[in-house]
Amino acid sequence: MKWMVVAAHRDTGKELRGTVEAPTQEAAEEQLRRKGLLISSIEQIAPTQAIAVVRKIDIPAPNPNLIACPACGNTISLAAPACPRCGHPMRAAPPPVPQQSVPQPQIIMQAPAAAPTVIHNVVSTSAYAYAQARGGHGCLYSLFQAFLWLVVIVGAVIGFTVWYAVHTAK
Repeated sequence: MKWMVVAAHRDTGKELRGTVEAPTQEAAEEQLRRKGLLISSIEQIAPTQAIAVVRKIDIPAPNPNLIACPACGNTISLAAPACPRCGHPMRAAPPPVPQQSVPQPQIIMQAPAAAPTVIHNVVSTSAYAYAQARGGHGCLYSLFQAFLWLVVIVGAVIGFTVWYAVHTAK
């Protein structure tokens, strides 16, 4: 048997008109409910009338990224913080993120003769503290330390070479 149906889609609210083929009215109504339709009217049509009805009910596929607002029923995105129609909040506000304090580097004061050691201690302490505060394990800390010593040694060699050239040129 064919049934002439006027229904609305539960998620979109779009009105749909068409025919459904089912043995009984209850079976037709159940078939429409499973497809997400709210039935406005349903009536049996005679076999001669069924030829005149051309269009069947088009049921849009439900979008998994859309939900109904619990306050007004409007279809909205899952990502929306609130319903654009009524303003109902869709999820609780996230808890505030506690800010982690980065430990301040310790500056170790030593005699001027130990300048490379002072530089080493300040830089290595701050680099290590920074790596620990960021949740790292300090693997870049060792590379940075090696680079610093390379700069100090190359600087000393260049400085000595310039000093030697200036003092022996006379």
